[in-house]
Amino acid sequence: MIRRALDEETISFFGFSYGSELGAHWVNLFPNTVRAAVFDGAADPNASFLQGGLDQAAGFEGQLNAFFADCATRETCPIYNKGKPEEVFDKLLVRLERDPLFVSSKRTLVNEGIAYTAAVDAMYSDSLWPTFAEALADATDPKVPDATGLLALYDDYYQRRSDGTYDNLLEAFTAISCVDDQGATSVEEVDSYIPQFTAVAPRLGAYFSAGYNCTLWPVPSVPQVELSDAGNVPIVVVGTTGDAATPLASSRKMAEAMSDGRLITVTGNQHTGYGTGKCVNGLVDNYLVKLEAPKNESTCK
Repeated sequence: MIRRALDEETISFFGFSYGSELGAHWVNLFPNTVRAAVFDGAADPNASFLQGGLDQAAGFEGQLNAFFADCATRETCPIYNKGKPEEVFDKLLVRLERDPLFVSSKRTLVNEGIAYTAAVDAMYSDSLWPTFAEALADATDPKVPDATGLLALYDDYYQRRSDGTYDNLLEAFTAISCVDDQGATSVEEVDSYIPQFTAVAPRLGAYFSAGYNCTLWPVPSVPQVELSDAGNVPIVVVGTTGDAATPLASSRKMAEAMSDGRLITVTGNQHTGYGTGKCVNGLVDNYLVKLEAPKNESTCK
C-alpha cells in the first residue's frame, strides 16, 4: 500500500529493531518490490519465542556484566565498592525484595521488579550507565536510601511522560509479538523454562522468564514463516557488538537468512548502530542512495 501510494515499482526500507523483522518478511514475500533494505539491530528471524527470549536474556546479562566491569576499573564510579560493584547490585536486589523503598505517595514502591526493569533500561545504551550507577548508589545510601533514580529509569522503559500518562509503545509491542508467536501455552510451561533462563543469565534470567502476557493472550498466534534465502537484491544488516536487545549473533543470523545479506558490525554498547559514527552512516547512506552495497562482514569501530 505504501509503494502504491508513492507510485513506485520498488521502494527502499530502513528498519530498526523490530522493524527489521517487518522488513525481512516484506523482502521474503515481495522480493520484486525491493529496491534496497537495511535492518539495524535485527533479531534472528527464525528463532522460536523461547530461543528469542533466551538470546535476549543472555544479551542483557552480558551488558550488565560489561557495566560492572567498566565500573570496577574506576574508583570514581559511584558503586566502585573496591572493584566489586556487582555486590552492591546483588545486595540491593535482595533488600528490595524484602523491603521496597518509598519514593512518593503518588507512585508505586520501588521493589525488586522495578529495579530489574531499571537495569534493563540502562543496558540499552552505555550512555545510561552513569545514570544507573548513580541510581544504585542513591538506593544503597546507608543514611537515606533514595530510589528516585531507579524509578526514573523504570519510567523511561515504560515511556512515562511528565504528566503521568504513558506512550502505548510497549502495549502495542505486546499485542504484536504475541500474535507473531504465542510461545508457551500455559503458566506451568512458562515456569518450566526458568532454569534455562537462569542458566544463561544468572542475574536477569528469572526476570526475562516470568512473563505470562503471551501465554494468556486471547488471540492465537499466526504460524511462523521460516526465512531462508530471502530477497533477490543485497540486503544490509547492521549489528552492534554490545547490543543487549538484539545481540550481534542474532543480527548475523538475519544476514545469513537473506539470499545476499551484507553484515556491518559496529563496535559499541547500545541497541542499533546507525548514527554512531561516519563509518556506519557512510556505508548505509551510500547503499540506500547509490545502491552500492558494502562487503559482507564490514566493520566500523
